[in-house]
Amino acid sequence: MRRFFGFSPRDASIMDPQHRHFLECTWEALENAGHPPDQFPGSVAVFAGSGLNTYLIYNLLTNRKLMESAGLFLLKQTGNDKDVLATRVSYQFNLRGRASTFKPLARRLSWQFTSPVRRS
Repeated sequence: MRRFFGFSPRDASIMDPQHRHFLECTWEALENAGHPPDQFPGSVAVFAGSGLNTYLIYNLLTNRKLMESAGLFLLKQTGNDKDVLATRVSYQFNLRGRASTFKPLARRLSWQFTSPVRRS
């Protein structure tokens, strides 16, 4: 059985599809740039934007058998936490630059527009 990015089929099924897609897009971007990660001598930084996803909530937490066998910590940290997106990519491709995951701008803007305005 083929292991894309070294993930077992079970780990791949637990990982949020958006995280898997981001890994694939990163691989394609590096490939198109002509810089295979294992041959590039310099630093490559990863900046990613990710918000709360619902794959964990609606697809994994509702599977009692999976919850009992894997546990919440493993399910969350195997690739379903928004905060590990850039770090995961850097680790998977052995990149040596900065890895930062940011919350989407829309969320910040919605907070600004819904926050009470203080007037002096």
